[in-house]
Amino acid sequence: MPIAHWVCVYHLKIAKAGAELREKLQRIGVYRESGHEHLNGSVVIPLVNQSGDVVQLYGRKILNNLREGTAYHLYLPGDHAGVFNIEYLQNNSADEVILCEALIDALTFWRWGFKNVTSSFGVNGFTDEILQTLIELKSNVC
Repeated sequence: MPIAHWVCVYHLKIAKAGAELREKLQRIGVYRESGHEHLNGSVVIPLVNQSGDVVQLYGRKILNNLREGTAYHLYLPGDHAGVFNIEYLQNNSADEVILCEALIDALTFWRWGFKNVTSSFGVNGFTDEILQTLIELKSNVC
């Protein structure tokens, strides 16, 4: 068989795998119906559940020259899920946990050495999952 045949077969396999991946990403909301990335132009922070599975993505736009009406804070479609920094909180006993309103605030605490930090999903985004995690940790919440 000529090399061109194998190149074509290889590219078809890659194209099929790429299409399957794009379809999965569209189903969970990373790609929009239009095919555009939902979190394009954002710093993206993954949120995990107690099993360590990524269950939500938060995106914060990094530029200020956005079209009017463009949201600066984005999540995947659906209910808020996951707990920021859950692995550290579960594996390191802390007498106190710092609860921030926003993930960017929690990252600031983390950067300055306060590893015992987590966050809600904004002012109205304190979920039952976050509450249950804090109860299980038996830590004081600051």
